[in-house]
Amino acid sequence: MGADSTQTAAQRRPITASMLLAEKALALTVVVPGPGLDAPLTGSHTTELTHPSRYLFAGELLLTNGLWMTSRSADEWIAEAHAAGAEVVGFGLSDESSAVPGSVVDACRTRGLALLAVAADVSFSRIAEAIDVRRAPTGSARAGLDHIRRLGGAIAGCTDHEDFLRLIERLTGLECWLVGTGGRCLAGSTAAPPADLRRTAVRLGRSGHLSGSLNGQRCFFTVAWGLQSNVALVVAAAQSDIADEARLVIESIMPYFLIVDAERRSRAGVHETLARELLDLIWSGSITQESFEAQLRTLGLDPDRHTMIIASANTRDDVADAVSGCAAAGVFTAFDDVQLMIVQPEGEQIVDEIASVISESGADPILGIGASGIGPEGLRRSLAHAIPACRVAVTRPQGARVIREYEASSYAGLLHFVDVRMRSAFRQALLGPIIAWDAEHDSELLETLRVFLVNDGRWRQAARELHIHHNTLKYRIERIAALTGRDLSAPDSRVDLVLALAIPDSGSQQPRGS
Repeated sequence: MGADSTQTAAQRRPITASMLLAEKALALTVVVPGPGLDAPLTGSHTTELTHPSRYLFAGELLLTNGLWMTSRSADEWIAEAHAAGAEVVGFGLSDESSAVPGSVVDACRTRGLALLAVAADVSFSRIAEAIDVRRAPTGSARAGLDHIRRLGGAIAGCTDHEDFLRLIERLTGLECWLVGTGGRCLAGSTAAPPADLRRTAVRLGRSGHLSGSLNGQRCFFTVAWGLQSNVALVVAAAQSDIADEARLVIESIMPYFLIVDAERRSRAGVHETLARELLDLIWSGSITQESFEAQLRTLGLDPDRHTMIIASANTRDDVADAVSGCAAAGVFTAFDDVQLMIVQPEGEQIVDEIASVISESGADPILGIGASGIGPEGLRRSLAHAIPACRVAVTRPQGARVIREYEASSYAGLLHFVDVRMRSAFRQALLGPIIAWDAEHDSELLETLRVFLVNDGRWRQAARELHIHHNTLKYRIERIAALTGRDLSAPDSRVDLVLALAIPDSGSQQPRGS
């Protein structure tokens, strides 16, 4: 018990500037002695502000390199520091300035402050660390302020995801990975955890969980930002093994990941506008090869690689996440009332990757895939394939709305070249009377027409699929002919009706059609 008491007393012995002078590794020298050398230090504070009293606590060792001397006199600066409670000043030397300026020495003597010279090869952080390790425990509020101030200084030197991740690892000693939409690893140099585990972390974050266990050996942290968070920190430790100090560091830095992510999305917004301008020029055929290559490079794409268009009826946010969450280089934009992704895939798996990312948000992927190509004409063909394929995808049942180059080079592709209002008028002229009849009589003439045409006018096969007698089918077809004024045995009439069924109903979210 006596030994424990002695050890506790030693641990609680206040740290003073005289004790720092005794540490040879710090290489401090006294320039102006003073009573402050033996006064307890409550911490350290580094500043180059012209007003040193800002953020300075009484009893702290004040460390400076004198950068403020170009805008304020040493006497005024030292006087303000002394009034704020500083008793010892440490002045950092450099290769250009091997001695403390005389004006600083005189000001410290006048105010009764002790002055120490800090060698050029000794960092202020080493001195601060020596004080923090040995000083007496302080109140929780003061400790919290110290933590925030030190962490703020470290954060100021971070500019991207990798910097913030390294800071967390350095301060906590934990191995971490930052993962984004689709489980893509955004930062982390070592082998990342399995993809399904990374996707789980992001999915839980999007649903509002701020932290949680993944598989017992790993856990995740995220931060609520609006309705959802698109990034998660995966930590190689069980959640119960992470100390409170480490959690405080993680939770303090997590919001900065989202700030970096927001900046990236802002840049993506600029690319969105440029991509839309590029597609307008490609669609109109008014772009040269040279201009095409320059604009692709501006978008971060390689003009010599195969490029493809993927059209989507999902939300802009889902499409933006899909582009950032897949491995391929790409951008997104809106064009002709659909969302488009311009991507340069590494392989066939790109479609599955994009569909998987969209599914992670809880949405059903609705995609129309264009063929890949090179140059303006190749991208134009991909665009002409993708948009009609997407319109067909909208009509498909849930879970089957990914159309890979489906019918895009047939009549459905031609429909895209027709003005939206003309398409709508054509559909209404042919199918409007049938739709009105169905609504008034609770009948199924429109579905009967669709099945009849899909089966190429084969009566018995169509009746079998509709689960009706072929005489009933014959009656319905006669009714359709009377309503439309079209002879369904004539090829021209069948083509017109097939085209009308292929045009989406502008008044329906999930139109029925061929």
